[in-house]
Amino acid sequence: MIPAARAGSLLITCIYRRPPLAGAKPFRDPVAQQQGMQPTLLVYAVRASMPAGERFGVTMQMRPSAVPAPPNIAERFGRESRADMVQCPRIAHGSLSGTSAHIELATSMQMLQPSRELSELIEETGPVLQAPIHTLTTTANQ
Repeated sequence: MIPAARAGSLLITCIYRRPPLAGAKPFRDPVAQQQGMQPTLLVYAVRASMPAGERFGVTMQMRPSAVPAPPNIAERFGRESRADMVQCPRIAHGSLSGTSAHIELATSMQMLQPSRELSELIEETGPVLQAPIHTLTTTANQ
C-alpha cells in the first residue's frame, strides 16, 4: 500500500508524464472561443450595474450560467469520443440559453436596462455552437 502523501506525488507524476494523444488538435477554436467569451465578459459588466440588493438573487444566477460556456467550448478538443465532443458544445449552448433567460428576467423586473448587444451576442453564439454538434452527429450517422 502506498502512503497517501506518496500516492499524491505519484498521481501528479503520472499526469505530467502522460504522452499527448495521437493527432491531438489545439484546444482552441478561435471563432467559437471568442463567440463564447464575449457574452460571458458582458454578463460580468452587466452584473456590476445591477442593484446591490439583488446580489444574491438573479444577479448571482447570471454568473454561473455564463461562465461554463468558454471552458466547455475549449474542453471539446480534449475529448476522445465523438459523444463527448458533442456533449461539450451542448453544455455551452445550454449555459448561454440559461444566461439569456436570466437576462430576460432581470430586464422584465426592471433591474437591468434592455441590452440589445448582449442579446445579439448570445443569439449569434448559438449557431457557432450548433455547427460542431451538427457536423459530429451527421458524420456519425453516415
